Amino acid sequence: MPFSAFDRLNKLAAVCVLLGTIMALPGCDNSNSSGNSQAPATTEAESAQAVEQQKFNLYVKAYNRLLDDTFGLLGTIRLYGEMELDRAKPTDMFHAPTSNSHYTDAINALKQGRALSAAGSEDADAAADALLKTLPVVVTRIDEIAPYFNGGAYREDKLAKGRAQDPATRAAFQDAMDSLGQMDQALSTHQRRVQAEEAEVLRKEGNMPAYYTLNSLMLGTDMVNAMSQKDVAKADTIVPNLEASLEELRKSLIDYKDPVAKSSMSIVQSALTNSIGFMRQYKELKHDSSIKAMMDSYNAAVGAANNLR
Repeated sequence: MPFSAFDRLNKLAAVCVLLGTIMALPGCDNSNSSGNSQAPATTEAESAQAVEQQKFNLYVKAYNRLLDDTFGLLGTIRLYGEMELDRAKPTDMFHAPTSNSHYTDAINALKQGRALSAAGSEDADAAADALLKTLPVVVTRIDEIAPYFNGGAYREDKLAKGRAQDPATRAAFQDAMDSLGQMDQALSTHQRRVQAEEAEVLRKEGNMPAYYTLNSLMLGTDMVNAMSQKDVAKADTIVPNLEASLEELRKSLIDYKDPVAKSSMSIVQSALTNSIGFMRQYKELKHDSSIKAMMDSYNAAVGAANNLR
């Protein structure tokens, strides 16, 4: 039987990349003017905001390291699951996961982020504490099973040790995935709050291309998260608002003067439009490949938005 942890993989993967867009769009040039302005002195509130951003950037770094499907926690679980110890034979060949710099980087980033104080970070801090407790257990399990399988010792004891340790290994992976899911929720909540605040500032400033870019990304995230759980009915309620936002983005870019920003925003517009098409394709055909294509298009939109930093 597969890990229940695998039930979260698609949802987590859908959320991951967009986290990189935090604080990305307010710097877009919406004035199309060359006037200079004196930068105001840094206020106490701005300093606190900078610390908050630094803290969450570190948490995002750790999160993305763990989400890596090759070297991160998700990759570890995938590789271990592919070994299928419940049906394996001592004559089989195994490629067991190994600990690596992704775990070291994630743990260090979590510790650095946890050391910073920021208002409203209680949920993320609790998730960081949980990961700092569960990840070392995963690393210990990996360091023990890797030489046993990759060195061929399982052939001598007919997989006895590997099968005996399997429940503890699976439990360690499940605990870590639960902690990662906790961080997923905390980062998603924080991201949405920050983006909503940014969007309101952009709207009030009249920076409509940047506003509709960010608004479309937020709606796109909602659609992708719904579809990662195959909740077509919920996605259907989001699509009309997303299409309306994308149309406003398209119109706002017609006379936009900054060619570099315009190119990135146009990619956001077209990629999210494609993601809607794949969502509707899944609705009709029920092929999981359509959901993957939808997520790929969504991630392309996020990548283009990240270029607006």
